[in-house]
Amino acid sequence: MPGPLLRLWGWWRRLFRADPRTANQRTGARAESLAADYLRAKGFDVLERNLRVGRDEADLICRAPGGTFFVLVEVKAKTPTRGRGSAIPADARIDRRKRNALRRLRAYLMRSRGWPAVRVDVVTVEFTDPPTIRHFAGQGL
Repeated sequence: MPGPLLRLWGWWRRLFRADPRTANQRTGARAESLAADYLRAKGFDVLERNLRVGRDEADLICRAPGGTFFVLVEVKAKTPTRGRGSAIPADARIDRRKRNALRRLRAYLMRSRGWPAVRVDVVTVEFTDPPTIRHFAGQGL
């Protein structure tokens, strides 16, 4: 009898836990919030968060200061406690697949919304005390 009860208890705990997101998802959401606040402080207007088109996803869509062009922002988080891959800078972890997805999203935004120019930026958030935020404008994707 303990086997079925343990399975039922595990199912019940997963169903009713306070935050169903994984630790990586919570870290990513926190990094996106910090990046959005940082960009707002620099004069950007944050228009959308987590835009999905098919399988492609953009973290933030912003309007640049002055409203001259739009910016597609990829947010990368890095926690100092991670063992594997911790020596790699957060902005260097954008692989070819993600770069291609950002290109497709940029083309989609220009075509569907009629935006004349969309720049792709990368914002890295390193969770030190206090968090370190760096903005890499115009990554040439």
